[in-house]
Amino acid sequence: MVDIQRIKTLQNELKITNEDHRNIQLGKTLFQTIRSEFSKLTICPNHTEMQKSLNARQQFAQQLHENELVINELNLLDEGATVYKLIGPALVKQDHEEATSNVNKRLGFIKGEIKRIEDRLTGYTEQANAKKNKLMKLQEEAMRIQQQQQQQQQQQAALD
Repeated sequence: MVDIQRIKTLQNELKITNEDHRNIQLGKTLFQTIRSEFSKLTICPNHTEMQKSLNARQQFAQQLHENELVINELNLLDEGATVYKLIGPALVKQDHEEATSNVNKRLGFIKGEIKRIEDRLTGYTEQANAKKNKLMKLQEEAMRIQQQQQQQQQQQAALD
């Protein structure tokens, strides 16, 4: 009878050891995945692209402001007023309507570029958030496995 009890105890210990081994392997795999995802997050290839986009957006915002000032000045002029455009070293006479039209086209282009850049920045932010959420889930899973291992160790210590 003692031998049967000892065999059952050894079987339970062996069962716990096999579960521990599976959990350790799962933990290692999860840890490697977390490390990989974290390195992707910190060495984000989109980071340089994001910086370029931010710089371009800032330049377009400055151009937008300058062109808005120009259109405001053109709107202050009378319809038949003479407008001069600086082309290289020379001032060239330009029709008021043509000047206003050119500046409005330029404003439309600049606004379109700003929108395109902001959409790209939103995409980068969404990608970063998705990676962050994935990393958080992996960390939670690792913590859960670690807690399970600790509980199993405590149970095994209680059996001994």
